[in-house]
Amino acid sequence: MIKPLNNNVVLLIEKPENKTNSGIILTESATEKTNKAKVIAISDKLKNEDKNLTIKENDIVVYKKYSGVEFKDNDNEYLIVEIEDIIAKL
Repeated sequence: MIKPLNNNVVLLIEKPENKTNSGIILTESATEKTNKAKVIAISDKLKNEDKNLTIKENDIVVYKKYSGVEFKDNDNEYLIVEIEDIIAKL
């Protein structure tokens, strides 16, 4: 399990749909990357110091498009972002 440090949050990036509503299968290059993700982990610093924290683990959030550090583990894509880069909760 990855543990974020400082003011960081680990997000699990949602995989874009590879099929349209009409059933056409799209290639990976034709699918647009989404900026929605599931919160996997929140740093201990944020949990302990920010009593007004509005997100929690397993929330679905929207993040700024060009933010954070991406990495892959097995078949999942993760993103580590600063809390300020999360702009909405769904």
